[in-house]
Amino acid sequence: MQSATDVIQGEGQWLAFEMGAAQYALPIESILEIEGPGREARCVPGLPMDWVAVMNWHGSALPLVAGHLLLGSESERDATEKNGLPETPTRWSESHILVISEPEGEMPRLGLPVDRVLGLLDASPFEASQVSTDDQAAHERQAGPLGLCPNELWNRATCLVERACA
Repeated sequence: MQSATDVIQGEGQWLAFEMGAAQYALPIESILEIEGPGREARCVPGLPMDWVAVMNWHGSALPLVAGHLLLGSESERDATEKNGLPETPTRWSESHILVISEPEGEMPRLGLPVDRVLGLLDASPFEASQVSTDDQAAHERQAGPLGLCPNELWNRATCLVERACA
């Protein structure tokens, strides 16, 4: 099973972004659009608004999942699930939203709120980095952003919503 930070081999560019103090990147072919701050997010009945929301994306409902739950350390995810609220509430309207699809897909699968979009990078910086977001020391040694797997983000988001509904 892939981790969210397994390197996706291949040519192409990556979109780098920040969440908190951490930098990540996704293959550019998995990004359909970058929504600027100011978009209104709506709650999903029965789910914590700081975890999950939806927004209108060109007339369709786009699920949004808090980035700290998808990419935070395992201890942070466990504490959030146990206590019910994250240490820092998700400010949906203040975030850029990355609209993520399957690589080369046309249908959006997930909206990921990020603090700042950094720009495009070549794939080469990711070839030697296969570290987990849970390994903070390895992340701090990493010279650049960690490469993320879009499909694994979707799998994590799906599991999160299923646990919240249970």
